[in-house]
Amino acid sequence: MNENKFSQIIKELRKKNNLTQQQLADIVGITATGVSYWESGNATPNTETLNKLSNYFGVTVNYLLGIKDKIGEEDNSRTAIIFRKAEQVNPEEKEKLLDILDSTIDIFLGNNKNG
Repeated sequence: MNENKFSQIIKELRKKNNLTQQQLADIVGITATGVSYWESGNATPNTETLNKLSNYFGVTVNYLLGIKDKIGEEDNSRTAIIFRKAEQVNPEEKEKLLDILDSTIDIFLGNNKNG
């Protein structure tokens, strides 16, 4: 893995998502010092943490590792970011949120589920 590439990518993704090092650390279950080490190229995450980062940011592990130069447009879309945020909502509230979203989309599409 190209550590310099990973360090650049993780820092860019963190900043693009308006996260502090501490917030990213909390998301993946490590210390802020660990994130700092990643960003400075002094350490790399283990496989489990790479998967957590991949899922959170909506990118592939290959992208994080610098193997793929460009992520798909859908990976960085506002829709993907919103859905990643929704994954953090507790299950009961998430169902309410999904109902609201579904109804709102139906209104925009001119669909009426109630006949």
